Amino acid sequence: MEETSIRIIHSAIELFANKGFYETKVDEIAEKSNVAKGTIYLYFKSKEEILNKSIEYITDKTTKNYEVDENLTFTENLKMIIDKNVEFVKNNISFFKVMFKNTYEVNRDNIRNSRCNMSAIISEITKLVEIGKKENIVRKDISSSNLSIFISNILFSSLMTIVMSIINNYIIKIPIEELKEDLYKFILNGIRGEL
Repeated sequence: MEETSIRIIHSAIELFANKGFYETKVDEIAEKSNVAKGTIYLYFKSKEEILNKSIEYITDKTTKNYEVDENLTFTENLKMIIDKNVEFVKNNISFFKVMFKNTYEVNRDNIRNSRCNMSAIISEITKLVEIGKKENIVRKDISSSNLSIFISNILFSSLMTIVMSIINNYIIKIPIEELKEDLYKFILNGIRGEL
């Protein structure tokens, strides 16, 4: 994606989060992006397309947060994935507000893309599990594919809990660093069979 379209997406996300999708005008997106209104239409056909491309852009970035570095150990990779994702949530809370407020505007292509992204995430977590099995950290009596699905869902659910807590102004009493460490221990102990 070009720098201008990314700037438009970031501006739109912030406006959608603060004002709502329907209340935000394309003129406001252009002004916040420091581009002419016509420039918006060079990149996007409509406000709906801006929303959908925003979702596509963020889900692609999210998928990258799960990429496994095969030069790192299992525990280093797990910590890295948790750190990247929690930081991503904290830094992109406006996007998640938009997602939850505007679920009806999300088109079918984005739902399909989300499924593809989830498959890519599970594939990366499978690599992680295989590294863990080679290092004798991960139990070998559980199938790698099933364990990958479980770990992916635990990570996703934990991140969505953080998102909903922030969106609903529920102040998490546990510091984020402690939360990340507890999530790491929970997953690590679970796959070792030490829960």
